[in-house]
Amino acid sequence: MYSSLPAPMVFMGTATQWNEEYAVTAAHIPFTDNVVHRCSTGCDLVFIKRKAEGPVPQWREPVPGEQVVAVGYSGAMLFPIHGKGQAKSTRVVLEDKPSSVAYATHDAPLTMGMSGGPLYGSDKAVLGINLGFGLDYQWYTDLDDPHSIGHAKRNSYYLSTDVIRAEWELFQRSLPQNQITQAH
Repeated sequence: MYSSLPAPMVFMGTATQWNEEYAVTAAHIPFTDNVVHRCSTGCDLVFIKRKAEGPVPQWREPVPGEQVVAVGYSGAMLFPIHGKGQAKSTRVVLEDKPSSVAYATHDAPLTMGMSGGPLYGSDKAVLGINLGFGLDYQWYTDLDDPHSIGHAKRNSYYLSTDVIRAEWELFQRSLPQNQITQAH
């Protein structure tokens, strides 16, 4: 997915289909077309109006320690890429974001352009959307938990299904009754 006017095709990200009519992506991707809802708490999420072009993925909550695959598009090379890792038990509130939402973490590698792309669980269900990498995890002291981000090779964060589902429900309540789309 590329940015639109006033900077067409300058910025790139990835979107993940939520249902037949809507997809989700990262709010930090500038000039995204067809935005219909922004996260009510200021988290890094928007819903966009976009019809599914194939099967709609199943969504579920992450399980700490499970194998994950982060998927998206390379911002520089413009081709699909993926990285493998593990879901972590650590949730973080990012100081540089205007929201107090707790973002979930994993240690799969990410690169620019993968924002908004899906994080798949071991059963190929979507666990959330990837948002960024490079958390300073040195301050995590819960080293008794083998699934904490303190034991990670890398540090990436994502918005998990529970937060996305809550925003979907809020968006649905804001629509006129005749426009409500079947929720997940």
